[in-house]
Amino acid sequence: DYAAVEKLKEDSSALFKQEPETADLTLVQWIAQKLGADVYIEIDGFVQGGTENGGYFGKAEINLKMYNPSTGELLGSVPYASPKTFDRSSADSAAQNALKSTVFKAMASAVDQSKKALERDYRQGIRYEIVINNTADSKLMSRFRAKLKNEVETIRVMNQSAAQTKYAVQYFGTVEDMEDIIYAAAEAVPGLTGMELIMIRGKTLVFRSGL
Repeated sequence: DYAAVEKLKEDSSALFKQEPETADLTLVQWIAQKLGADVYIEIDGFVQGGTENGGYFGKAEINLKMYNPSTGELLGSVPYASPKTFDRSSADSAAQNALKSTVFKAMASAVDQSKKALERDYRQGIRYEIVINNTADSKLMSRFRAKLKNEVETIRVMNQSAAQTKYAVQYFGTVEDMEDIIYAAAEAVPGLTGMELIMIRGKTLVFRSGL
């Protein structure tokens, strides 16, 4: 929705710069999260225009990359190059026509790849990232993981340190449901009953361990 994206850029670009948790995000990823998108696509490439046979030509080469807004994970890419397009008015117009037609043709493949990636990922549930800060007690985190494992489809450790532990979780439910079962798992583990939510960003939930 172009209008929604432009409004969000206008209203929130300053806020994006001020939020410390956006340091590792691009503006595009942040906008995709704010709009609740399942996928966002970045277009990279170049266009060329010139004169030929008394007219103007344009060429475009692009690469569409599809990402998961919550995690920034690359879901796939579609490279595409256009044949020469011709225009009587100007080289710029010919180049723009080449770019438009190239994106239009490549987008169908990008959308199809995105759908297949989501279908593959969602067979075992929606993918969430759970980040817990201050996790110096690895045995305690192991017990928490065992409790949470009983409530979700899959759970794996992405990284773990004394400062922070990050889990990738597959789960059939909303982000609010995910928050509830994390609290329930924490309540069942003595030492983690003080766990509290810091923020929800897309499908990423960040908590304090309470230790």
